[in-house]
Amino acid sequence: MAGASIETTLELWASSLREVKARMRPLFAQQRAAVSAGLFLDGLLSDERRKTGWMRAEAAGDPGPWRQQAVLGRGRWDADALRDIVRDYALETLADPDAVLVIDETGFLKQGKGSCGVARQYTGSAGKITNCQIGDKVLIRPGCIMEDSVVADGAQLGPYSHLRPGSDIGEGAHVGNFVETKKTRLGKGSKANHLSYLGDAVIGEGVNIGAGTITCNYDGVNKHQSVIEDGVFVGSDSTLVAPVKLGKGAYVGAGSCITDEVPADALALGRSRQVNKPNWACEKREKMKAAKKS
Repeated sequence: MAGASIETTLELWASSLREVKARMRPLFAQQRAAVSAGLFLDGLLSDERRKTGWMRAEAAGDPGPWRQQAVLGRGRWDADALRDIVRDYALETLADPDAVLVIDETGFLKQGKGSCGVARQYTGSAGKITNCQIGDKVLIRPGCIMEDSVVADGAQLGPYSHLRPGSDIGEGAHVGNFVETKKTRLGKGSKANHLSYLGDAVIGEGVNIGAGTITCNYDGVNKHQSVIEDGVFVGSDSTLVAPVKLGKGAYVGAGSCITDEVPADALALGRSRQVNKPNWACEKREKMKAAKKS
């Protein structure tokens, strides 16, 4: 439409809208319902800041909002078929051979039969994707928040993962529930599946990050980097105090606090030795009972 007059541009838009409505028409058994659905679409596309039921009804010339509400609440039509119509139209008019189509159906979670979206909304349970490059066959489960990040083919995210700016998730890698990454490269096939913070880290391929692992990247003034090479196994509840490097194939025992470099293929243990005191619990309970009686 470059160089077209305003009249030509407006007619092209109007023609396109009529075409979309014509594709929607077979979804509705009654003409009246199809008309109300079309008016509802007009209202959603309007420039009104608030799109309440009464405002949409007024714009449509209806005496009240019940006609359009009936389409949403009592009308029988195939929502999946409508989604397919919108998807096909988007592919026909906006498609690029190098593009990836992302259909976001979680922007506004509706409950019951009376909910209606006023504008584009996001809830904490739905998740949000902002300025991200997402590869082919990526699985993004509910609740993921992603910003200025790259996700390679076949990766799996969520539920409730948080990819902060600078995250780079490799091919087939897993970022699981309640895992946060920031300025971190997670290599091919590596996994951080549970309750971890990975900040300012370079993580190689085939690495296992145990539940509760934290990279301590901030000393109060500066940020520092953690380097975890290929094949490293980090046990659960480990703390990696940056700057630190874990060599290729190394193991970190669960519950360790790692402050020094770990050589390749070495086992690192940074925890207190367990001490068992026989009968301590029984003696403690007896003392507590005696104190309570006195």
